[in-house]
Amino acid sequence: MYLHASIVAVALLCFVSVAEARHEPGQQIIRDTFRQDTFRQDTFRTGETEPDEVGETEALLLLLRPIAREAAAHCMAGPVFLRILPEHAPMLLREVFAGALMDRGLEVRTTAGGEQTQLTIDVREMSMSAVSGENSSYFRKTVVTIGILAEERSGKVTYAGERTAERGDTLSGKVPFTCRSYLDDRQSWWETLLEPALVTATAIVIVILLFTVRGSS
Repeated sequence: MYLHASIVAVALLCFVSVAEARHEPGQQIIRDTFRQDTFRQDTFRTGETEPDEVGETEALLLLLRPIAREAAAHCMAGPVFLRILPEHAPMLLREVFAGALMDRGLEVRTTAGGEQTQLTIDVREMSMSAVSGENSSYFRKTVVTIGILAEERSGKVTYAGERTAERGDTLSGKVPFTCRSYLDDRQSWWETLLEPALVTATAIVIVILLFTVRGSS
């Protein structure tokens, strides 16, 4: 009886280990292509004056816009297939990078097909953190890390790089949060499907074992 229980427990542990070792196909190849190139973003769009206090969206835009303009500059001809990774990244990213491409007079497409330039944006970090300060204020830090991969119609890579931009500001009021990631809004397939299924299967096994032990006693 105890041997059966041990076998079941080992099988469940192996299942969990395999599930946690998963990775999203296609993204690792892109990540290995990028070279590291980190900088601190302290400049803003020409003619754009930074207000004293900005909301979360505007704080992100102040970092995303310069990166989007740089990424668009590596696309020499349209139409451009714009690919955003991960797929559940905020829609704000697609709007910013598509806008930068259109500002250069390039047609933007959201589906692959035919002869077109491809621009892949791999969002690796997009987060904010906040800590309490003095006089009913708090300090907020915004960080974005984005990989850029530009390819010609022939498939030739014309640019591959990574950009990390950050900014800090002090706002009045109480700390609304300590840390927030804009890439964690959607649960993973493990959390939404396999984890509940494993819990249910474990409960069934426990019930079977209890009845088996009771019947043999």
